Amino acid sequence: MKPGERRLPVYTLEGNDFFVDVAHGVLREVAYPGNEIPFYLMKDKLDHYTMHFHRGIKNFPQSAMDDPQIVVVPVPKMVVLDAEGMALKYGVSMDGISQLRDVDVMNNQEQLARRLNDEYPIIDIASRDFRVYLGLGELRDVTDPSRVIAIDDLYSSPFERNACYYLPKTCQVVKIGPDKKKLPAGLVKVISPDRLALDPIGAARLYGLDDLEMLRRYPIGKRLEAHVSRLSKAELTRIMNICRIRSKRIKRPSL
Repeated sequence: MKPGERRLPVYTLEGNDFFVDVAHGVLREVAYPGNEIPFYLMKDKLDHYTMHFHRGIKNFPQSAMDDPQIVVVPVPKMVVLDAEGMALKYGVSMDGISQLRDVDVMNNQEQLARRLNDEYPIIDIASRDFRVYLGLGELRDVTDPSRVIAIDDLYSSPFERNACYYLPKTCQVVKIGPDKKKLPAGLVKVISPDRLALDPIGAARLYGLDDLEMLRRYPIGKRLEAHVSRLSKAELTRIMNICRIRSKRIKRPSL
């Protein structure tokens, strides 16, 4: 453990010790740290969780459910297993936290109530607010609805996951490919939340799930915001060089 790090509590599951890592939402086996059990895959009973546990692999089963090594086990709430960790992660008071449901601690209740009242979420992209319409696959500028960004375009970078290149002055995503000869001035890189995190309740409705089904994996915070970073001349040059290399690799069809 590094200096200043908090010691994680340990929970014993079927005779096996697991660190309770609420920062990453998992139980991590002490003896084999690569063995992780995500809480979001467990069945939420509100006052506790249940899961099918394979005693051999010490995780969810990967075999037929009639395997005699598979048992159904209860797991306490994260607010019971590590109240301090939950309070630190979600910025809430320790007072009475163990009496709350995990999903209530993980989600901003004001924003959750607004979404359940059919108010669409808003994401800040480069200091401009866009309303998220997941069913339409669009983001619309709150002040000028004629400015629209396709949600798929937020993830259009060929170099990074959940990234795109964006021109704030025109509110447009710039797609970069082998045919791109020049990048416009003022271009920035935008890292977006996972597309399901844009509107977990809207996603649940699209998939025919309960409204709250995705809120443990994609909790609703106080504000939805994309990370924006300016691109240096060196990075712009690197991007264009990669594009040129890819362009040379494209095979033209023979006549």
